[in-house]
Amino acid sequence: MADFTDIVTEFSTIATAQSGINSFKYGNPDEINTSRQNTKPLLILHKQRAVSFPDFEKKVKIFEVSFGIYDTFHESQKATKTYANKQQDLMNLLEQFLRE
Repeated sequence: MADFTDIVTEFSTIATAQSGINSFKYGNPDEINTSRQNTKPLLILHKQRAVSFPDFEKKVKIFEVSFGIYDTFHESQKATKTYANKQQDLMNLLEQFLRE
């Protein structure tokens, strides 16, 4: 059975191999601007939060994986593309990632 590091590695492998996604990060969405070395579009796998169970409950592992794709929308792009078109491009990249 795989552990969570295998899941992160698999996300990273697929994201960086896919054309259109330039980088991958395992972290919190508020860390996007602090990691300026990552080029965008950036696929981010959100950090998992620890779950604590009362002592009388059975210990089980529950993973809720959430991820997103982020990019910048430059002033120069506004002449040729609307914000909705840019968002659709990112949705298409995310759907392509899910098919991989």
